Order: sequence, then structure tokens, then C-alpha cells
Amino acid sequence: MRYGLKLAFSPNPIQEYFISGGNQIIKRWQINTWEKLQEISVPFSATDTFDLWFTSVAISPDGQLIAACKAYQIYIWNLGEVKTLHTFGKTVFSNFLDASGFDLVAFSPDSKLLVANDNQNIKLWDVETGREITKLSGHSDKVTCVAFHPSNRKILASCSYDKTIKIWNLDSKICLETLSAHRDAVYTLAFSPDGEIIASGSNDNTIKLWNFDGGKILKTLQQHSDAVTCLVFNPDGKTLMSGGNDGKIIEWKINDKESQTFPEQHRRGVTSIAISRDGETLISGGRDQTIKVWRR
Repeated sequence: MRYGLKLAFSPNPIQEYFISGGNQIIKRWQINTWEKLQEISVPFSATDTFDLWFTSVAISPDGQLIAACKAYQIYIWNLGEVKTLHTFGKTVFSNFLDASGFDLVAFSPDSKLLVANDNQNIKLWDVETGREITKLSGHSDKVTCVAFHPSNRKILASCSYDKTIKIWNLDSKICLETLSAHRDAVYTLAFSPDGEIIASGSNDNTIKLWNFDGGKILKTLQQHSDAVTCLVFNPDGKTLMSGGNDGKIIEWKINDKESQTFPEQHRRGVTSIAISRDGETLISGGRDQTIKVWRR
């Protein structure tokens, strides 16, 4: 999962762009013209060991900050700048033998917090000051994905190689609930826009939809023939997009089990998908090092 493009769309309708993270370079692209606006290079350094690829990218909800993770280092830039605003280090030795990655970054809904995994722990930083403010511990294996509740920055969901999903309260640093039903590692999760549903994708090739209030499984979706690696809800909340190691991108209707497989696959697997604010454009990236642009 390390070696493939990672993508993020700007949530700001005034500044429509997306970013892609690849081998040592982040590129910023203009939507509609698809012209490259900027390149940010983070070349090989002594801390990189064998890892040159960005493993996660994120754009703050206000569209003004870009964050990325590479070789256990986290970088934050102001939009349009190449000099970093902050650089955060993680625990190199706790991750050194992890050959399959899933190092990640995500912003809170108000753009004031940044969250990242540190092996089986989760760390949060204050974006303005760069100060580490919280560490959450509870997973028994590598954390693979985190997602903030879309309207409540105090609530965070995480998933892990340990086959579980955990819901956290950031004020109390307490795990409110642990969701267990997947038969293998959980690789990705996403909140629905209204925050009522959590979708999770696993190495067991399934997607599960959970009721956030109570943790009940609403349905299990299965059409991928390999691990589900990335998920994103359409902004209207009616459909869910999934990408997998089988190279497929599938659109699921939330209210029933109807699905539609996109007509073209990525070779060697999908590593990232992102959708525009209006829900009309989806971009996908894979280990084939291509970005595909899809329009409704």
C-alpha cells in the first residue's frame, strides 16, 4: 500500500484544486483544466531509509493547508508555498520493520488539528503552534486509517491491523466504543457527510456500514475480489465509492445493495480516491502511477 499515488481534493469551493503525492514529489493540479500548478519536492534524506514515497496527503477543510507523510515524517505547508510551516517526527524505530505502510495524516473539521498514526498509537498536533497535544493508545496493532466526525472535532474514528474500529473522545482521551466484525485487517474508513454512518474496508474484501450511534452493522457489501483499500462518500451521502487491490472502483447506493463498477481499472490496485465538493468529479490513483479523472 505504500507505493502508489495518494490524492486529496480541496474542500474549499473558491479554490478548486487537488493534490497528488508520489515518489518524493507532491503536485498541485487545477480542476477542470487539469494543469499542474505547483510541485513540492521532499528529496531523499538520511531518515528515509528505504521509503521515498508519500504514504498520505491531506488538505485542510478551509483549503489553506496541505499536509503529507513520508518516511515517518509529517510535513505541513501553507497553500502555494514550498517552505514547510511545520515538520513533525514520528517514532522511527517503532515503524522501522513495517514494510506495508499506511502512515497517514488528516485534518479536523475546523482545520485546527492534525492527526497521524504512530504505529499502534495515534497522535494529534495543534496546527497553529505545532505542539503535540494528545496521544491515544488502545489498538493492539498498526493503525491504518483515521477519520474525524464531520461536524464534531472531539470525535475520531480509527481502524487497525487488529481487525477493529475504535471511536475516541479527544477531550477525555477515552475509547468510547470498539467495533469488531471484520475477519482481517481493516485498511480504511470514512464517515458519511451527516456523521450517522461509518464505512470500513478490510483485507477480508468486504465493506461494512455501521450505525455511528450504537455501532450496529447496517449491511455488508462484497464485490471486490481483493482487499478494500480506500473509501469516500459522495457529498450528498447517497452513494459510497470504494477502491481495492483488485484495481476496481465501485459505486454503492447506501439505501440498497445496488452497485456499479467503473468501466476502467487501475493496474496493480487502487491506492487512493477523492471526490469533489459538488460530487461531480472523482479522481483515483493507483500503484500504476496514474491518476484517472471521472465525471458523472
